[in-house]
Amino acid sequence: MIFSGNKITAYILIIFLILGAAAAGSFAGQKEEELAKKLSNPVASLISIPIDLDYDTDINAHDSGDRTSLILKPVIPFSLNSDWNLISRTIIPLVSQNDILPGSGSQNGLGTFF
Repeated sequence: MIFSGNKITAYILIIFLILGAAAAGSFAGQKEEELAKKLSNPVASLISIPIDLDYDTDINAHDSGDRTSLILKPVIPFSLNSDWNLISRTIIPLVSQNDILPGSGSQNGLGTFF
């Protein structure tokens, strides 16, 4: 699915606002010691959003193609009951590429979610 550059920027902004609001609510009123303990616990109920930015250049036979990938990897825990937690580790790739095949122009869009 192809998106224009402005639409993909808007989607990124919306994702950050939603996840940022959720994360801010989970930290409200916590003490530093409690937060430090949760950060050291891999199954604590903390939302984290690791981000990877990759830039590839000189892709095609004429070395004129380039690709930029922004990969969001939010980790969002859900409590199912007092004994079980579900941790979502979705991978959301946002890709912008230019002249991957000579004369193909630019493409922007969302990659396959994992």
